[in-house]
Amino acid sequence: MFPSVLPLRAIAFQILFLLVAIAVEASVFHRLLKTDPKQSILYASSINLFCTVLGWIVFFLIFNAEEVSSGSTSQFEIDMMNFIFFDRWSRQTATSLILICFVTFFASFGAKELGLISLQWLLKAGIKQEEKKEEKKEEKKEEKKETEEESTEDLTEQKPSLRTPVIRVLRRSSRLGQPQVGEKTPSQLRAVLFANAWSYSAILAILLLRFAVQASYSSIEP
Repeated sequence: MFPSVLPLRAIAFQILFLLVAIAVEASVFHRLLKTDPKQSILYASSINLFCTVLGWIVFFLIFNAEEVSSGSTSQFEIDMMNFIFFDRWSRQTATSLILICFVTFFASFGAKELGLISLQWLLKAGIKQEEKKEEKKEEKKEEKKETEEESTEDLTEQKPSLRTPVIRVLRRSSRLGQPQVGEKTPSQLRAVLFANAWSYSAILAILLLRFAVQASYSSIEP
């Protein structure tokens, strides 16, 4: 009675798919965006959790809206609920499932891109104050060093204008995980697209392997 109420299998597979997607997309971000491993895992876990929560909310809203408008539950809705929560599906819903997978792929790509942009904006806004404090400390240290150096007044006036801007650019780029001056990397949009494609491919491979194992067991049973 308990398994029919709480879809433990669907919850377990959702956790498995999340872990696989985070691992795959973090490696893609690390290679394409040139971020460090910790920042890549942060990006991948944040956007995948955001996409998963948003996807389930949209799923239940759509099914609730259809049920309210029609006044009853359609056979398609019943088949989809049985497939997602109880792993029961028929051949009639195979075409609809393929179409839904394509729509889900592009929708998740857009949601992940939006989530990554929002996350980067929040991170940059959060470290602005820390950057200002560090810059003030560094400027004070540089001023002390420059006063101690034996040089003419003209040279001491030129040094801050030549050294300080370059040092600030290098420090900011290293803190934010961005490429340094002169370094080229692929666009963020392409990186998110590749990460989404690779994670979907890995999840599809797991599902195909699972169906193959189920088919082999069903053929062995009398």
